[in-house]
Amino acid sequence: MSYTEQANKRYHCRRLTCFIRLADYLMVNTMHILAVSSVAKLLAVLQDQTQHTPTHAVIHSWADTDAANAAAAAGDGGGATEDSDKKATEPTVEAVHLPMFVSELMLETHALTYEPSVDVFQECVSEIISRFQETVLSLVVLVTDSYFDAFTQPMINSKVEEKTCGDGPGLEAMLEDDKHLLNIILDIKQSLQFAFDSASVYARTFESFRVFYRENESLDLDALRDQDHGVAFFTESLEKYHGQHKETLAIKQKRHLGLLLVDTTLLKGKLIPSPLRCLKAINDMLPLLAKRKIDAIIAEAQDAQFKLEFIPSATTEFVNSLTFLEEIQERVRDGFV
Repeated sequence: MSYTEQANKRYHCRRLTCFIRLADYLMVNTMHILAVSSVAKLLAVLQDQTQHTPTHAVIHSWADTDAANAAAAAGDGGGATEDSDKKATEPTVEAVHLPMFVSELMLETHALTYEPSVDVFQECVSEIISRFQETVLSLVVLVTDSYFDAFTQPMINSKVEEKTCGDGPGLEAMLEDDKHLLNIILDIKQSLQFAFDSASVYARTFESFRVFYRENESLDLDALRDQDHGVAFFTESLEKYHGQHKETLAIKQKRHLGLLLVDTTLLKGKLIPSPLRCLKAINDMLPLLAKRKIDAIIAEAQDAQFKLEFIPSATTEFVNSLTFLEEIQERVRDGFV
């Protein structure tokens, strides 16, 4: 090959190399737009969901509604119709905007938590975004492909020419320096945090349930059975634990919080046995207490019958008999309490 032909070859190879670089820039730019658009689409969906997040006042009102439902179940029929209407309309409203994520409200004696938590959701979303970026970064630019070495590093005068086009455009650096993309990612994290802030407000409405659950779990029922209790204790305990049970049954198992669907199935399943366990202990104690009281009354009545049937023969015995008669009449009036 003559020198003129060699020079002509070099010229055309340089032109082809420029075209290859142009194709690389077009592909990298397309991948960059694709990655940003994918993340932006994710943000748009999250923001659309968060727009349907109920206000804190509405969330607090749910607790009042549940309490009213529990009161209605206990026999207060005044608000039953209104609550039924709310129940009838609420699913229709919520069904229009179904939440994207589900999180379970978990009950422990020391705290109310969500599973998965906001940190888990943040990690998962970050992983999704990383997968978007890994997908577009998997594209290999043409100038680094050995197939095009014949054009980017041609053999001229029996010598391989040095590659002057470099390694092509770097998509990874473009993604790292894209402030618009970084702002979108930040907005996604803030949207998730906003959703869980509302979920935290909802969780705080269950604080009274957590408190009575902790108290019930720490209650030593064996020691309680060994103690002597009055009627007032049983009246208060039965009213208390029946109220807790009805309030627990009134808990709605699923709540729509815009982006999140809060599921309280496990919480409710954990709460329901708590007051029932205490009620069982109280109910087991009542027959035993009643038997002790009846036995004491029978013993006292038998003793009184013996004394009343006794015929006094001395002055002291007459005095004792009259005194006992007054005492037993007072006991009868007091109901042998």
